[in-house]
Amino acid sequence: MGSWVEGHWLWDLKWRRDFFVWELNLLERLHEILDGSTISTSDDSWCWKHDPSGYYSVKSAFLAISRSTGDDVIFSV
Repeated sequence: MGSWVEGHWLWDLKWRRDFFVWELNLLERLHEILDGSTISTSDDSWCWKHDPSGYYSVKSAFLAISRSTGDDVIFSV
């Protein structure tokens, strides 16, 4: 997926197939997002906001999607 090179993270993404022409803009946008992101060596953690325990489950995802409307953001960074 990537590695540290001279103190900077260098992405090395592998793809299962060649991109379609219409996907090239998406790939370019992904690279822009990744280049603008900061990679840290500190511990990281995730919390699923749609369950009181903070843990993801298929049931909690199903319930979140079932309750959502078009204006709700289910997944966020």
